[in-house]
Amino acid sequence: MKSAWLVLSISLVVPVQARAVLHSVPPSLSEEVLTESVPFVFPPNDFEAIDYKIEWLGQALEDVSVTLATGSLQWVRTIDVLLLPRGRLVVKAKNIESGKLFNKGFHQAFSIASGEGQAELPVALISGEQNPIRIFIKRHGKDFSGTVIVRFEPKREFSESPLVFTDHSCSPYQVRLVSGGSGKNQWVYVGCRLVHVYGEEHRISSLEMFVFWDNLNQKVFVDNVETEASSTSLWALRQRASPGTVTIRSGDNEIKLEYRISDRIRLSTWGMGIGPYLYTFESNEKNAQGAIVPYLTLYQSFFITESMRVVGFGAVPIHSAFYADLGVYLNSESIKVLDRRFIMNIMLGAHVNVFKIEGKTNFIFGGPQGAEIIFKDLFKKGYNFNAGAFVYPPISGKLYYNVWMRWGSARFFTEFNYIAWQEKLSDINPRIYSKSIGISIGFPLFRIF
Repeated sequence: MKSAWLVLSISLVVPVQARAVLHSVPPSLSEEVLTESVPFVFPPNDFEAIDYKIEWLGQALEDVSVTLATGSLQWVRTIDVLLLPRGRLVVKAKNIESGKLFNKGFHQAFSIASGEGQAELPVALISGEQNPIRIFIKRHGKDFSGTVIVRFEPKREFSESPLVFTDHSCSPYQVRLVSGGSGKNQWVYVGCRLVHVYGEEHRISSLEMFVFWDNLNQKVFVDNVETEASSTSLWALRQRASPGTVTIRSGDNEIKLEYRISDRIRLSTWGMGIGPYLYTFESNEKNAQGAIVPYLTLYQSFFITESMRVVGFGAVPIHSAFYADLGVYLNSESIKVLDRRFIMNIMLGAHVNVFKIEGKTNFIFGGPQGAEIIFKDLFKKGYNFNAGAFVYPPISGKLYYNVWMRWGSARFFTEFNYIAWQEKLSDINPRIYSKSIGISIGFPLFRIF
C-alpha cells in the first residue's frame, strides 16, 4: 500500500539485517568486553554485581581485600550479536609502598595514602581461569603477587529461569530454548547472524550461532561431538536449515535450541494487505465523499545488501472512483542506535498515480521522498514497530502525503495508514484530490529469484 508496505518487506517479511561487518571471533572475549567506551544496551536480565564473587587462585595476599563495586555491573554489546557483563573491581591493600592491577592488557597503579593503597579496574564478568586478574604489591621492600578470578555464584532466585537468553539478532530466525537449562551457577547467551552462501543450484542460508556459556569448561559436546571453545566460553556454530535444532551438552547439563531458516534464499519478496479505509475522491467527473471501502495494498522488496534494498508498493481503493498509487524506492539504512534495535532508513525514488479522467487513463509521476524508523522486538520477540512517511509538500497545486505506523512479524502485521494526494490536470479538472485513512492486515504472498 505504501511505502510502509514497502518496508514490510524489509523489516517484517524479510527481516532487517545488520550492516555488513567483519565478524571474526576474538581470541579473548574479555578484551572485547572492555573495549566499548560508552555502552548502551537493553539489559537481558536482572543480574547484579552481588551475583558474582571473587576467588583467589592459590595463596591470598595478606591484608588485601578484593570486591566488586555494588551497582557497577553494566552490559556491553560485543561482536555485534552478544551482550556480556562487566563490572568494577575494587582492591584495597594495607601497609604497601606501591602496587598495580593487571587484566587483559590493562594496567592500573594503586593510589597510596597513609600506607594504604586502592585501585579500581573495569573487568569482564566472565567466570573462570581464562579471565585472570593479577595483583602486584610492594611491602617492606619486597614484591608480592597474587591472582584472582571472577565466578558467577548468585545467592538468589531470578525473575527469568532457566538462565538461557537469546539476542534480538536471533528473533528473525525464531531461535528458542526447547529443553534443558544452563546448570547451577551458569548462564547462556545466544546471538545470531544469517549468511548467504552458494550451493550447486541456488543460494542457501547458513546461520551463524554464537553461544556464550559462562562458568563452564572450555569443551562441550555439540550434537554429541566434542567441541573446543572458539574463544573464552564461546562456541561459534554454523547451522544448516536442516535439522533446525542443535544440542549442546556439558556434563549433566544440556540445552537444545531450535531455529528456522530457509534452505533456499530468495532475493525478492512479495506481499499484500487489505482493510477498511475512509476514502475521499474529488474531481469534476467523479466524487466519493467519506466512503468506507476495501483498500488493497501490495508491496515488494529486492535484496541488494544487508543494509540496502529496492522496494516497491501499490495502493488501490476498491471503488468506482478508482485510482492506483505505485512506487519504487531505494531503501538504505542510515542509522542504527539504541543497542542496534532502533533503525532509520532513507528512501529515495518516485511514484506514479494512475486514474481515468476526461475519457483517458492518466499517468501522473511524482518524486515524494521519505524516511522510516524501525524498533525491533517491541513488546514481543520477532515483532517490529515501523513508522514513516513520504512527503511532497503543496507546490503549484500538487501534493502527496503517505504516513504509516505498523507493528507485526514476518507472518502477520497490522498497520495504520494515511494517504492524501492532489493533482491539477486541466481547466476542466483544475483539482483532483484524494484522501484515504484506515487500518490494514498484511501478510506475505511469495518469494522469487
